[in-house]
Amino acid sequence: MKSIVRWRPMALFAIALLGLALRLYGLNWDQGNSFHPDERQILFHVTALSWPNSLAQFLDPVNSPLNPHFFAYGSFPLYLLATAGNILAHFNPNVTTLANLTLVGRVFSTIFDGGTILYSAWLCGSTV
Repeated sequence: MKSIVRWRPMALFAIALLGLALRLYGLNWDQGNSFHPDERQILFHVTALSWPNSLAQFLDPVNSPLNPHFFAYGSFPLYLLATAGNILAHFNPNVTTLANLTLVGRVFSTIFDGGTILYSAWLCGSTV
């Protein structure tokens, strides 16, 4: 009996791995200078987020320190980056600098790009 080689999953894995490698290569391309204006804008709003002092401040949408007052890209990337920065700061306090938060954000972008590659391949495979 012939053994069936499933080359499509291996090819998909290779493409996803190549995409991940290309996205991770040169991750610190600006060497911490924040040349990208969108990244800089996001970082300024992420670093301004903080926990409210009271329940009343938390429930006040205008004055809550959890309200970034910036929604050009939605609130998920802002809160994800702020949460990851706060968690990673427990292990390395230098993570909260703008240059290092930029790298954390770029890694998240890379992870979601890899997911996009896999999801696109899954969609193409399900329609064929």
